[in-house]
Parts: sequence; C-alpha cells; structure tokens
Amino acid sequence: MGLASSLAMAAACVGPLLGAALYESYGTFTSVFYASATLALLASALLAPLMLRDIKGKEGAALGLADQLKAAPAVIRRGGLGAALILFMADAFVWSLTFRYVPIYLASHLGATPSDLAVLNLVSTAVSAVGLVSAGYVSDRLRRRAPFLVVSELCGVAYFSAILAASDLTLAYVAYAFMGFVISFWSPVASAYVTERAERTSRDMVPIAVGVWMLLTSLARTPGGFVGGVLYDISPRLLFGVVLAMLAALTALMALLLRD
Repeated sequence: MGLASSLAMAAACVGPLLGAALYESYGTFTSVFYASATLALLASALLAPLMLRDIKGKEGAALGLADQLKAAPAVIRRGGLGAALILFMADAFVWSLTFRYVPIYLASHLGATPSDLAVLNLVSTAVSAVGLVSAGYVSDRLRRRAPFLVVSELCGVAYFSAILAASDLTLAYVAYAFMGFVISFWSPVASAYVTERAERTSRDMVPIAVGVWMLLTSLARTPGGFVGGVLYDISPRLLFGVVLAMLAALTALMALLLRD
C-alpha cells in the first residue's frame, strides 16, 4: 500500500510545477485546464483496455450504497471497529474543514504565487513519497498500527501550528513538510488497521469493512467544505484555530482508544 501510494505521490510532485509554469507563461488558467484535459484523455485511452479486462474478469456485483449501510452494524460489532470508525470519521471531518482553504490563505495573506504553491506541494509530496514506503515497512515489521496513526495526528497539530505562526512563506515550507509526514503515517497504516481488524472475524469481511470505512469517512467529509467556508469567511485564523483544537483532542482520543 505504501509503495503504491508513493508512486502516486512521486507523479504528483511534477504536476503543480508544470501547471504553475503554464499559468505564469500564458497568464491564464485556460492553458492549464487544456493541458489537464489532454493528459486525462491520453490516460483514459491507455487505461481503457485494463478497465475492460478487469470488468470482464469480475464475478458478481459490488456492494451498493444501501448494502454498505446495512453491512455497517455487522462490521462495527463483529470486526471490533466501532471506536476506530468513529475516530476515523472525526478525522475525515476535521481535515475536510481546511482542505480547500489553506492555499487560498497562503495566497491572500502571505502572498504566495502559483509557483510558490507548486513548490510547497513539491515539499509535501516529496516527503510523503519517501515516507509512505518507510512508514509502511516499519509498521509491518513492528506489527503495530495505532502508534503511527497517533503520530500522524501529532504531525497534523504541528502543521496547523506552523500555518498559524507563519508571517511569511518560510514556516509554510515547514508546515508542508509536516503534511508530508501526516500522509506518510496515515494512508497505508489506516488501511492495514481496518483490514487486519476485519480479518480477525473473517477474510470475507475485509472488502465489506473497507467499503464501509470509505463510505462513512466520505459522509463525514461532506459538510466539511461548507462549515470550513463559513468559519473562513468569519476569520481564517478562527478556522485554523478551531481545527487545531479539534485535532489535538482527536490525537488524545486516538492515543487512549485505538488498540492493535
């Protein structure tokens, strides 16, 4: 999981730099959108044969939304995932509050240009590209998941603390490095945590548990953009301060409640 995520992050290092170069060369985002659309069409053409082969090789239908909702109580009870899923939903909601607004804040309050934002993204993705494989490997060797999830949240606390303390882009680079560690310690480890908890009951429960986890966290993210936008319009620092407090409380709860 960590290796697959690292490859995606390595590719994501390049995209924002190219986008920023196109924007600053032509002075319009239209060139960026055309380039993205062209690459998306090329990727679709390359992936179409794989998709068709994958569909042909599958038997039976995947669980729909209604089936996943019906399966949720069984996953929570039999898989022992109740507390973890609630914490993961809270985490998804907290992060969704600021997902859209940090770059806006950096541009409007700290004078970040598209190139600056691209370099900040490069810092985050470069750290996570290396960290995802490393964290996954160490977690597998130790057979421990919960401590890595707690460390991820602590890095999130450091990320928002640096954003709030920044008076120029210097601390923003530090913040984005911490964001790379947030991704590194969370992404593959959370997947392994859910999978292993479900496996204790039955291997057949694994895909159901993963589906329920993704569904519930997606639902938790749904109101985040709106709530975050309301808080940001009142005061950007209010939004980041609220998220920082919520994340600190969530970190403490994870340390107390998550068990391997």
